[in-house]
Amino acid sequence: MTSAPPTLSLQDLVVGYGGEPVVRGVSLEVSHGEFVAVLGASGSGKTTLLRAIAGYLRPTSGSITVAGDVVAGPRSWVPPEKRHIGVVPQEGALFPQLDVAGNVGFGLPRRERRTSTRVSQLLEMVGLAGLERARPDELSGGQQQRVALARALAPEPDLLLLDEPFSSLDAALRVEVRTEVHALLRELETTTILVTHDQEEALSIADRVAVMSFGRVEQVDAPWRVYEAPSTLSIARFVGDLVELPVRQSKEDTALTSLGWVPVTTEDLPAIGSHALVTLRPEQLALVSDRTLGNGSSAEQTALGTVEAIRYHGHDSLTTVRLEDGTPVAVRAAGGAGVAVGDRVRVVVTGAARAFPDPVV
Repeated sequence: MTSAPPTLSLQDLVVGYGGEPVVRGVSLEVSHGEFVAVLGASGSGKTTLLRAIAGYLRPTSGSITVAGDVVAGPRSWVPPEKRHIGVVPQEGALFPQLDVAGNVGFGLPRRERRTSTRVSQLLEMVGLAGLERARPDELSGGQQQRVALARALAPEPDLLLLDEPFSSLDAALRVEVRTEVHALLRELETTTILVTHDQEEALSIADRVAVMSFGRVEQVDAPWRVYEAPSTLSIARFVGDLVELPVRQSKEDTALTSLGWVPVTTEDLPAIGSHALVTLRPEQLALVSDRTLGNGSSAEQTALGTVEAIRYHGHDSLTTVRLEDGTPVAVRAAGGAGVAVGDRVRVVVTGAARAFPDPVV
């Protein structure tokens, strides 16, 4: 029994604007119904990649296959309107002269716009039933994005592209809308690519995350793997807060750092040496009093320091401790930190660190 071909396949894709390539040799496959987030900083090439998939840019080389059809390649080119791809742009881009029904219906073939019940069905799906005659300027930001989504879904595309669609919404509304959109797309089994610079957004709703940097995809993995097992130091730095410590000495599966002897994950043992960094997430550190160790840790796995700053976020807090050798480390704890600025504390390492070659050396 043969498995179904991927809905989207990119092979050695190179895309530019006439000068140096912006997307460099990207290969990626996305299965039917999968939700993949393309995550990267500004200038990483993620939006250029999305524009090439949509058909707005012609690749320099490589190929793009959608639902088994080559839409871009050395001898193939299918224009955007014939790729059967839906696109939700960053600002929604609704037509101000059309009402909600007109905007949604615009995504349908002309002959179906007035006779189809699809528009009503879609507006009910996105929670906007009864607003058919409303104008875009009468809608909230979240409602406008739902209309843009309904318009993109109207022709039942093989692939949906979301170009940072939640970035213009305020924080609370952003979480609400993206959660609703994700649930709807999962229910419809719509194959989706989300382009975003927001790490929390990518990690919280994607099935897999493709991290881009300088035009290349550095890692494609499950969200938890991208966070807990980043393939490069640049990914570790970009996705979440990070504590970086130079390695002073190593033995077996541990490395000597400012926090004492730190266990290192087995897969990273070849990387530890005199020119290496070990990295820990702030939640892998804990604070205890100078007289208490806890967690079964020995004094060799702790370091003494002074609390320098506390950032309280309600659900957790991030405490900066200045170690005795001058190294600052960040410690994340649930709720309040339980300490005050100026307190003397010990920092305890829990779990294993990742190790990477030091890029400065």
